[in-house]
Amino acid sequence: MDEVFFAIYVNNHVVKHIILNGRNSTSTNWFEKNRVIVSSWSDLKSSPQKLCSIVGHSYHKRRFMVNNLYQFCSTDKGWFFAGDTASGHCPWEKKLVLPAFLYASDNTAAVWGSNAVARANSIGIFLKYN
Repeated sequence: MDEVFFAIYVNNHVVKHIILNGRNSTSTNWFEKNRVIVSSWSDLKSSPQKLCSIVGHSYHKRRFMVNNLYQFCSTDKGWFFAGDTASGHCPWEKKLVLPAFLYASDNTAAVWGSNAVARANSIGIFLKYN
């Protein structure tokens, strides 16, 4: 595959996306920071990332995690993650109805417990071959 289009949907409309380089990738490493070509978040490519992977943070059950700062529950921030099972590690997670797709709704990374995080209905992964 040449490119991967990772789309985040709310009510059947793409609200955020990431386009990644899929060349010479495996079934899991296509979703890594060094493969990001473009994104609807203005700071995704330029900001340091603590985590960008499909596996995500497996202990806390956070998948497809694209995270920027990962230290304390009150300051953790990022762009997207899929929560599939409650870990209850952070106070903001205890309020989630799972499974959940959470994303930074503004143009930059958001603190996970803030009002700048929204819930998506679905995600889509599309492959492009030239």
